[in-house]
Amino acid sequence: MTLSHTRNRTWPTLYLALTLVLAAAVAQADEPAKAQGSPATPAPVEAGPAIPDLPENQAEIEALKAAQPAGQAPTGIPSEPANALPRPETPRMKTLNAVLAAQQAQLVVLQDRLSTAPDATAALEIQREIERVKQQTEIDLLTAQARMAREAGQEEQAVAIEAAIGEMMSPRPVGVPQDRPAPTENR
Repeated sequence: MTLSHTRNRTWPTLYLALTLVLAAAVAQADEPAKAQGSPATPAPVEAGPAIPDLPENQAEIEALKAAQPAGQAPTGIPSEPANALPRPETPRMKTLNAVLAAQQAQLVVLQDRLSTAPDATAALEIQREIERVKQQTEIDLLTAQARMAREAGQEEQAVAIEAAIGEMMSPRPVGVPQDRPAPTENR
């Protein structure tokens, strides 16, 4: 496997990871700030695995001890209460989730076809179709993100995303192979 072959297969995976991270960041940025109670009220701590008593964890351990009523040892990491309401889906997340849902529907059909493929050649063609669907989904997600960035006035980010889309759709050519003389043995 050549370096260019590996790079061409790795970039789509990296773009998908970047897309998912950006989608999560967009979802958090769109949420209205919730009131967290008074600063004097400690955050609830639910039972869970204790933080290992290592020197690098002392600051967290002390902070948890300070938040606990006297006589109780810290038992876990603070989290949202069990009765918290589900967060509403933002318009941005609805757009991204619609793209992902369309991909999932296509993949279900292709997986069914793959499980009943008559031979290895047909299975390989279905695998290639799955790969094309996933690559197109990455492009669709990035295109939606570029549009959202432009609508939010983030022109520089939109241009960067569009540059990434351009790189995915037409990657730079790898160096042209050259004829070289055969190696000679020196003894």
